[in-house]
Parts: sequence; structure tokens; C-alpha cells
Amino acid sequence: MKKVLSLILVLVMVISAVTVVSFSTAAKIAPTGGDPVTTTDISTNPNGNVGQSASITVDGSVSDWSSSMLIAQGVANDDPRVYRDGSMHEIPIDSYALYAAWDNSNLYIMWEMKNVQDVVSPIDDFPISQGRLTIYNLPFFLVFNTGKHTAGDGTVSDGTTVWGSGLTWDDPVDTIVAFSTNFSNGPFVFTTNSSGKFVYSETKHAEIKAEFGEGVSLSTKCTGINKGHGHYNNRVPGDILDPSAAWVDFYTIGHSKSLDSVYEMAIPFTTLGIDKNYLENTGITVMNIMTFGTSGMNSLPVDMSMSDNADKPYSKDTSSSMEKEDEDHITVPLAKIGNANGIPTPPTQPDTNESEVSGNGILGDADGNNKADIADATLIQQHLASIKTLTGLSKFLANVDGDSDVTIVDATYIQQYLAGIKIKYKVNEPVGGSIPTEDTTSAYTEHVEPTTPENPDGSRTLYVDMGYTCNAHAYYWTGDSGPVAWPGTAMQNVSGTIYMINVPQGYDMIIFNNGSNQDQTADLTIPGNNYIYDKNSGSWSQYNG
Repeated sequence: MKKVLSLILVLVMVISAVTVVSFSTAAKIAPTGGDPVTTTDISTNPNGNVGQSASITVDGSVSDWSSSMLIAQGVANDDPRVYRDGSMHEIPIDSYALYAAWDNSNLYIMWEMKNVQDVVSPIDDFPISQGRLTIYNLPFFLVFNTGKHTAGDGTVSDGTTVWGSGLTWDDPVDTIVAFSTNFSNGPFVFTTNSSGKFVYSETKHAEIKAEFGEGVSLSTKCTGINKGHGHYNNRVPGDILDPSAAWVDFYTIGHSKSLDSVYEMAIPFTTLGIDKNYLENTGITVMNIMTFGTSGMNSLPVDMSMSDNADKPYSKDTSSSMEKEDEDHITVPLAKIGNANGIPTPPTQPDTNESEVSGNGILGDADGNNKADIADATLIQQHLASIKTLTGLSKFLANVDGDSDVTIVDATYIQQYLAGIKIKYKVNEPVGGSIPTEDTTSAYTEHVEPTTPENPDGSRTLYVDMGYTCNAHAYYWTGDSGPVAWPGTAMQNVSGTIYMINVPQGYDMIIFNNGSNQDQTADLTIPGNNYIYDKNSGSWSQYNG
């Protein structure tokens, strides 16, 4: 179709190694994996604090809170933009301190946000005049391990991550409360299934209360490094671990508290599946993650993955930071709430009692034609969309990276191999291994998708997961024309990166786009009513909302 630009798929996987060296060379520092980041100014559960029982009113004020409720302390001016030479024009996503409290019915979480632009780079005045976070629709997460669900690592059953965030954890996690900074999306609560994979539930939890407070701070100090603009001022990722850096208390050198803010939230115990007795005797753990649309930008407790790629350019705007789009694997422990010694124990995964038999074939050869090709990558995507089902040897060979299940990552590895990109797995080479005896077939089976009748007016409701928040539009047509000009009709945001549109009767083709020619799908045939198109995997599936 003439309105559509060529669709080019670029698949890149970056594997980086960080070396610990002296700061005299202004190099990056990485803490030991699995240990909390601990310095004079950064801590997790300082002084053994795990929060405390208190009467809290969620009103955007800090008057009910005290320093004894502090469970994670960060520093100011460590958000990714400070590590790029020309990114100080952007608003800061700068978490500073995380607090917890509870009463008989609710868990209360509060965190402080800092904006020290008025001291660090006042000439870039946009973050000063437009830095209020409730202006923007940016996702943030409270990530818990309650011990009430099977422990997971942050991934969804198809191998992706919640809201396309790229966030995964070493510490067990089983519950995510997702919001946006202006409260237009959520609150949503996602929990893990029996396999430890997160399951989407797009039901808004109105019982969760949240408020934003502007110009307030519980902390009496605002500690951070008084520099920005990347290498011009020797700012490098990891420098917050350097005790000889230019540390200051921003409050003492002119920073106005009017630019600081707090978020306050009340989550009923029933929503988390616990009660006060469980919290105080067993305890739970938590982490706060702030994003700039997808990837993590700051966390409490502090994890260095939030800035490990901060000095690299963002692919869509080189004046910005790659942290907007990188994947963040978090290695530090979550902060404890309720009991410093208790450890939430997740339910054990069901025992499948599967014996095993050997299987041999070509790695990546999902369709059994003795070679790995683009058809195998497509078949994996169809398997993930429940259009076809991989079993036995086919499923074994499709699992390129050899992890617990077949995911979109395996299809990506095959595509990278075919594109001549060097990967660490031996795609298209003989491989042997074991597969469950209940799955000894060597081929895939067709899965007949249940059909959903059209809406009473003949229209079809379609959804798209764009993979990021945007001004999503849908251009639909039949033959050579559509009812409206390009880029089509604005779509309704359902939640996170998912958008919806009702397509009138009589149109059989559609293109999803971000309101321009810059990012759009190929020409898609409308498969029926109540389908969702995953832009990242390039596949349709029945929408189960």
C-alpha cells in the first residue's frame, strides 16, 4: 500500500561486561551481585528499619511519616540524564527515599522524588518549569515478594516483561502494582502463576489509593553529586559509589524544596493476600521502580542497572540516554517490610513427575525440516500466540537458549543467526538432550482458536500492544481507500502500552502506528473480533483482557 513505508526489523543484542577499576580513571563501577548497594549515603533497611505500624492518611502530605519508617535510601542527581553530555534539558526521574508503614487493614508506601535542576543546571530551565511528574504519563512499579505466589523473575509467560519494561530480578518477586505518574493508568496488580510467570490483569484496583504531594520532603538533607552534563563534568555511571566525588547537601547550596515531591499509596492487605499478623511475623519485600516510558530509570533500593548504560545514546534521540530502552537485570535484594528476619516462602511449583527420553535434531528446527530458517522463527511466534502448538522434540529444538520455556527470545536468536549476527548459541547445528516422555512427538500441532462473534453493529474490537506509550493510531481500509486520512483514527489507551479501537463493518485491513510514519506495522489482515496484535512479536492472538 502506497501509504506504508518499508518495515525494517533491526535485531540487536548487546552483551556488555563491566570491569571494576579505580575512579582515578573515571571508569564505571559495578557492585557485587546479590549484595545491597551500601555507602555513607545509600542503604537498604538502614539501622534495621522495616517500617512501622502507624496511622497514615493518604493526602500527599508527609506529616504522618517519620524517618524511622525509612526502608531504602538513595541519593539525588543520579538519574540517567546527568551522564549524557546534552540531556539536562529533560525532566529528572530521581527517586530519593522509600518508606513503609501499616495499620490493621493497609500497607502504606511513600517515596520522595528530587529535582535539583535549579542548582545543577539552571540554564536548562524546562525541568524547572515543567518538571512536575503528574504532567506526564510515565509507568512506575511497586514490586513485591509476598510469598503468596510462586516466585518469579519478572518475566511474563511469553518471555517478555511487564509492560515491556525489560525489568528482571535475581531476588524472587511475585506481585507488581503498576501505575502511571499522573494516575491515568492503573492501579493494576499483576501476580505470578504456578510457573512463576506474571499474568496480566487489566482490572483497575480502585481500592488502592494514591496521592501526589508537591513541594514537600520528609528528608532534612538532599545529598547528591553536584554535577551534570556527562563527561564534561566527569559524571560516569557508577560514580555514586565514589566517596571522593563532589558530594553536597543541595538544600545548603540553594536548592528549593518547592521542586521536590512525594508519592503516597495505601494498598489493602487483602489485595496483597496477607494480613497484619503475616506482615509483622513473616514480612514481605518491596522495590520501587520509576521509568521513562519503558525501561527503569531509578530504583529504591538502589540498583546500578538503572544507570549502567546511561552514558550511551538513545536510539531515537542521541541527546538522550539509552537507559530509556535498555534491559535492566536487578541484582540487589528488595527492601524488607514488617520483619527484618522473616523471609517470605513462596509455594512450591507442582511436581510434574516427568521421566525423560533423549532427543536429537538441529537447534532452532521447530518445524522438523532439518534446518533452522525464518519459518521456524515464525512458528515460534505462532506457538506463543496459541495459533499452533509446539510439543516434544519440536519444542525442545525451538528452545534455543535452553531456559525453562520457549519464548520470543528464541525466535529472535534464530533471526539474528539468519541475519549473520554472531550469537552465543549453535543455531542450525546438531544438538542432543532430553524431553518429557509425555511430549515425545516430533512435530507441532494445530490449535484451533475459538472465534468471537462480531459486535452487534458488525464492528470488530481490536487491540495493539505498541511496546511503549505513544499517540497510537489505527488506519483501516478495504480495497484502495479508508474512511479517514493517514495516520487514521486515534486509539483509546486501555492500559500501559495497550490500545483499543472499534473497526466498523466492511474494512478488512489495518495498520497500527504511533501517529506518524516513524513507527508503524505492516499491512495487517483483520483476523476477527477481540484480537490483540503484539507489535514486538508481530503476531495476533485472542484478547483475554
